[in-house]
Amino acid sequence: MPKLTWLSYLLLLATYTAFGRYLHTSEASHLAWVMTVFGVITLAGIITTLWKPARSFALLGFRSDVGYLVMVLLLASLAVLVVAWVHIFAYILVMIATSLLVRIDALTLDLNNTLTFAILVGIPIAGLGLS
Repeated sequence: MPKLTWLSYLLLLATYTAFGRYLHTSEASHLAWVMTVFGVITLAGIITTLWKPARSFALLGFRSDVGYLVMVLLLASLAVLVVAWVHIFAYILVMIATSLLVRIDALTLDLNNTLTFAILVGIPIAGLGLS
């Protein structure tokens, strides 16, 4: 069994602490905090227990010409959002990357999906609380 590394967990905690600090300094509404917690739970669910259905749904768009058109339109819309909200998109991208890093560590340690889900929800909530 591989040795437990704490670097990915500390990066996850630091990422969500920084995002919580951003929300706090920008005086975000309670709705933004609730949406952030909902996003944490959704991201953890997609990365752990819903990985195969999410992958199948994402690849579904590439099976026909209409699917390609819809995917191109969605990606173009996403590009507009990235340009308009580059600072928030950078936080989101780093949060996804650190969550995937923790997931890879959990896979190398042979942790089950339930424990990984608890880690991917608990550490970010703690980071938001620390901020």
